[in-house]
Formats: sequence, structure tokens, C-alpha cells
Amino acid sequence: MADRAPASAPRVPIPPPSATALGEDDIPPQLRAFIGELEEWAEANERDVRRDTVRFWTFKLPAVVSSASAGLLALAHLEVVAAILAAVGSACVIIDAVNPGGQLRNAHLRAVYDLRELEHDATDKWRIGALKGTASSELAAEILEGARKVRDKVASDLKAAETSFAQPSTDQRKR
Repeated sequence: MADRAPASAPRVPIPPPSATALGEDDIPPQLRAFIGELEEWAEANERDVRRDTVRFWTFKLPAVVSSASAGLLALAHLEVVAAILAAVGSACVIIDAVNPGGQLRNAHLRAVYDLRELEHDATDKWRIGALKGTASSELAAEILEGARKVRDKVASDLKAAETSFAQPSTDQRKR
């Protein structure tokens, strides 16, 4: 995307369009329901982002802290405590290597951005139609038909990400 923020700048998810800004009285219920479903899906992905972030650091943070502490304690001649912390750090690394977590964070975060973008796009198209005097059930149907491709792509991308870690790659299956 051309509007991508620099790598160092944090990206804040696009907020959902407000119901009052939608002109809730004149938007068809089917289009309102579609935008609501997108928002629910975006919120579910936001929860998954938080869960994936916690899961990613669950074993990494204790491994780093215990390893660093073990080195400092060894310098202070507290070898037994240092050995215990080193063992804890090693166990965390092994557990994380066998059962890595949080790898889907970026896929879920991208889905949040894409879904919110789709919400805003559908809302903007309706508003433009309303301003032009062409807002009708026919316009709502066109918006829904156009949004289906984007929604299906988001679903496909998430499915690919969520199933890619469980499946061996084609190179591994050939061996």
C-alpha cells in the first residue's frame, strides 16, 4: 500500500465508522448488518492480536530474564541459584521451540486493518451515493458485491496463515 507508515512509526488500527456518521436512519439494514459483521470480525482479530502477543512472549521473556540473572548471579558467586535460573531459561527455550506461540499476530493485525478499511470503503461509497442522490437498495447491493471479494481475500489470507504452521511445506513432503 502506498500509505504505509515508516517501519519505525507504530500503526494504530483504523477506528470503526461511528453509527451516527453512517446516517443510520437511511442506510439499508442489510448494509448496516454487513458493516456490523465486519466490525465484529475486526474486534475478534484484535483480541487474537493481544492473545498472540502474550503467547509470543510467554516463554521468551522468562528465558531472557532468567538467563541474564543467572549470569549476574554467577558473577556474584551464587552458583546454585545461577544454575537453577539457567535451567529455567533453558526449559523456557526448549518449550518455546517445541510449541512456538504468537506466530499469527501479524496475520490477525493485517486482518484488522483490512476489515476496518473495508468498513470505511463501504461506508464512504454509501455516503457518496447519498450525496449524489443515488443511494438506493441497488447501490447497497453493488457495495456488498464489491466488498465480497475483499472479505473473501481476508478470509483466505487468514486461513492460509492459520493452517500454514500445521502443514509441512512442499519441500518437506518430498523428502
